Amino acid sequence: MEPVVDPPPSVLLGSLRRQHETILLATGALRSFADRHASRAPEARKILGYFVLFFRQFLDQWHHGIEERLLFPAMVDAGVPESGPMGCMLREHDDGRLQLDAFAAMTSGVGPLSEREVLVLRELAGRYAQLLEHHVAVENQTVFPLARRVLLPEQLAALDASTDEVAAAWGQTGLDLQELGETLAGRFGVLPPLLGEEAARCPGA
Repeated sequence: MEPVVDPPPSVLLGSLRRQHETILLATGALRSFADRHASRAPEARKILGYFVLFFRQFLDQWHHGIEERLLFPAMVDAGVPESGPMGCMLREHDDGRLQLDAFAAMTSGVGPLSEREVLVLRELAGRYAQLLEHHVAVENQTVFPLARRVLLPEQLAALDASTDEVAAAWGQTGLDLQELGETLAGRFGVLPPLLGEEAARCPGA
């Protein structure tokens, strides 16, 4: 009986998992900013703009872009249905974009945030955090392990090469965005996650 050989580490999946860590840091920092700092920060709109920049570019354009252009199409080609967990993830990508639009709208006002705007921001931040915590849990615990099972080594190798090309294209901008997320977490602190074990369940999947 031949020994079972574990497949080599995946550059793509490892990169996405590491990005998840930065995303969750920034998510906890957004909640902390909304709950503890926004009401007394004269430049709250400007600071919120930095959060929007991070989530739109690092999370949506880079992270979700890799999933939507590389990983998910490869999984579909390998026979994974577009419904199920992957369909749930794509719906959440769209939901997150809509929620980011609401944050962005708050940055266009003038002066400090009003009391009502602070309350709205806290509600938005909590809802967005729950979305991203759920999203990360399902991908880490369900989608990424599924990808390892269904994708052949040569398919993973091709995805890894494409991932390296994407990272090279982002270059210093990508590093700056990651640093931005970490800086926001360092400045405002990180509140603990809102969701528990149930976070990894995907309704309708």
